[in-house]
Amino acid sequence: MAKKCFLICGTAKIGIYERRGADMLMCTRSVPWTLKACTIGAVVTRTLSATETNTRQEHVLLAVCFMTLASVLPSVVSCVADRRKTTAYIVHSALFLVCTHGALAALHRWQHANYTVAVTQTCVVHLLWSQWRALSQERNILIYQDQVRWLVAATALLSWCVCALMLPRISPDIVALVGLMFVGEVLGVIASMSAAILVSIGDTAELCLTDTTS
Repeated sequence: MAKKCFLICGTAKIGIYERRGADMLMCTRSVPWTLKACTIGAVVTRTLSATETNTRQEHVLLAVCFMTLASVLPSVVSCVADRRKTTAYIVHSALFLVCTHGALAALHRWQHANYTVAVTQTCVVHLLWSQWRALSQERNILIYQDQVRWLVAATALLSWCVCALMLPRISPDIVALVGLMFVGEVLGVIASMSAAILVSIGDTAELCLTDTTS
């Protein structure tokens, strides 16, 4: 009985969480397995023919960050139909990018820098797919939403191709490939949990300020 009550409460909380901020679990959903297979195929193929390159994966992340900022800026400075949806979209996108930077820094620290390009490729595609999916399923998230949606799709394709050309010569093992397949979902869960913590802190602060002023 206790286990059943726990599951019911947990499901209810997730449902409330999703309703509060548009698609609050935006980055936790998996991208199509076709895209995952293409990424793994690119990694394996490039191990046979890759050459040294001076290009850095930070350039791709910088371009994605700039595109995300440019796409949400009109919605930040102007009125939107549903501010909660817009805020949830921006917060989850920003937190996922922060988590991606943290994952790349950890790879450098743990002496696995040869996987940074592959992780960047996977995470960028995961984020952009999540953004495209959210913009396709929910209305009134951003200003110029239809244009932003196709810009996101074009950026995903371009960034994937650029990362595929940047992949260095590596010898991936099965553990690394499995981790590469699910790194996007793991970072998405971390970003979602971080957003939930921020929401709780904001609600607590609002409640305290309301009690103080009333």
